[in-house]
Amino acid sequence: MLVADNTAIVYLHLEGEWHNAAVEAYRSDPDWLTVPLWRYEFLNVLLKKRRAGHFNSETADVAFRQAAERLIPLEHSPDHFQALEIALRHSISAYDACYVTLAQELNVRLLTEDKELLTKFPDLAVSLKAFGQGSKS
Repeated sequence: MLVADNTAIVYLHLEGEWHNAAVEAYRSDPDWLTVPLWRYEFLNVLLKKRRAGHFNSETADVAFRQAAERLIPLEHSPDHFQALEIALRHSISAYDACYVTLAQELNVRLLTEDKELLTKFPDLAVSLKAFGQGSKS
């Protein structure tokens, strides 16, 4: 079990640079918990990719439906006041702090490709590549 942030979720559901690493991470541990916020962040990525002409509406719809089917049952809300404190203490966004807080609350790793989170939370955050290579504990 781990907490996946939107970067990991996007790479799992959309073709791109880290897609294969995300698929491998998911095969290794398919119990990806997340915060409800992922939905809005994911939709925003889909919007940007549609506007840029990377894919059509049908592709975006399929990606969101697959992600939602997989992740909505595994959503958990973190302590929002704790997330605010973490955001302030570590100078990160409130969005990122929600993922960090949930991972801390559940005492599990945070799967992310967010360089800032990987740097600021080295004992908590793990990249897709490192996770696939066995950095799961």
